Amino acid sequence: MKFMKQKALVFLVVLQGVLVGFWLYLKLYYWPGKEVRFTAVKTSPLSLFTPYGPGLDYDIALLFARTHNLKLIWHEVKTFDQAFALLRKNKIDVVVGVPNNIVWEDKSTRKGPLYLKDNFILIHNMYRYPLREFAELCRAKVMVPDFIFFKNKIQEYDNEIVCSINYKIIKQSTIILYTWLAENKARFMLTDKISFQSLTPYFSNLRKTYEFQRPFQFRWIWNKRYTKLDNLLSAFWDNPQTKEKFQELKEIYFGFFKDKIDYYQLAHLKITIKKKLPLHAKTILRVSKQYKIDPLLLIAQIYQESRFDPKARSKTGVRGLLQLSQDTASWIGIKNRLDARQSILGGAKYLFFLANKIQNRGVVGWDKWCMALAAYNQGLGHLYDAMELVKQKGKNYLAWKNIKKIYPLLSYKKYYQHTQYGYCRGYEAISYVENIRYYYYTLRLLAFFGGREGNYLRYFLGRFSFPWP
Repeated sequence: MKFMKQKALVFLVVLQGVLVGFWLYLKLYYWPGKEVRFTAVKTSPLSLFTPYGPGLDYDIALLFARTHNLKLIWHEVKTFDQAFALLRKNKIDVVVGVPNNIVWEDKSTRKGPLYLKDNFILIHNMYRYPLREFAELCRAKVMVPDFIFFKNKIQEYDNEIVCSINYKIIKQSTIILYTWLAENKARFMLTDKISFQSLTPYFSNLRKTYEFQRPFQFRWIWNKRYTKLDNLLSAFWDNPQTKEKFQELKEIYFGFFKDKIDYYQLAHLKITIKKKLPLHAKTILRVSKQYKIDPLLLIAQIYQESRFDPKARSKTGVRGLLQLSQDTASWIGIKNRLDARQSILGGAKYLFFLANKIQNRGVVGWDKWCMALAAYNQGLGHLYDAMELVKQKGKNYLAWKNIKKIYPLLSYKKYYQHTQYGYCRGYEAISYVENIRYYYYTLRLLAFFGGREGNYLRYFLGRFSFPWP
């Protein structure tokens, strides 16, 4: 009897060990396939302000989750060290937006493909000398953000030049360091191209003085402990449809930025906000509510069309704040194109009409509004021609990225002779849309930061509540 009890006890101990082992296995290696946990780092250039959606990485993560019917869990942390610690402890599945100059070797994780280029640059205050020789970096103060990828770069470069760089690593946000440089508290700052493009409309007294030769790129890093999830993520990035969708999203988030920044235009836009916009603020707000258009987009379009000159007239005969043709004005019921209120009402009504027509063809979000602006500039028929050409080439005609590539072809006889509506100044439509998108970004950024023009622009944002992409 005693022997049987001992045997039963041994069996129970072994069974408990097996169950514990099985529990540990499930906890460590079994993926239930119901949710996927992503983490972004607030200090990443891809986490900066954007009015065009929740962010490039978030949209790609959401695409992955929806493709596999998973619940997306999204976290944000301050540093990559924190993100990697969570990844190592299996508290998250994926870290997004990781610069490839960060050294990370862990056999339990996988590095995804490189998907977006960026580069390190040095910037300076326009009221001080730019970098004239590299030896100046050893004398003048260089601010470096306390982020691992910037520290890696400055240390790498410090070993390459003959003198020791006079840099100081500062534990402050990118915004604060830009503010200090704008206030002339240092000669130079190490930053990156995406951040500089994103913040220049607000910090317009800062200039790029040097761009490094070796760019870096971003990638995802994920835990490969769950074999099924690992395979799904690998297949996701290898899928041509993912690559195409990524390019479409990249166009929406970054396609309007220009390599050469027109600082005069930025200054003029800010002056216009202060001096001319107040004259039309009530009309813009009322009309934007009526037609469910972001008032700042309407402001950006008015600025592009007429620089807020009610008597503006182009060589094609269009007139007024929103440059309506006589035929369009008559069709939408506008009697006097030079009357500012009528022009704003007519332009918004026409843009709303175009957006609805395009939406009826299945185009949504910012793709819809980009196409609506292009149609406003060159006519709805020419947009339909461009969509048809895109379709003939086997591309997605619902994506602005593809329409943008095709539009300029409509100015060549080889292409327009086979279209329904003929010749079109397609290159003008592209310039028109990208300018408005940049002005809209600038207005949103100014409102985000507040102060000066920004506080006034917030007046508009706080007074509309309709859905907006």
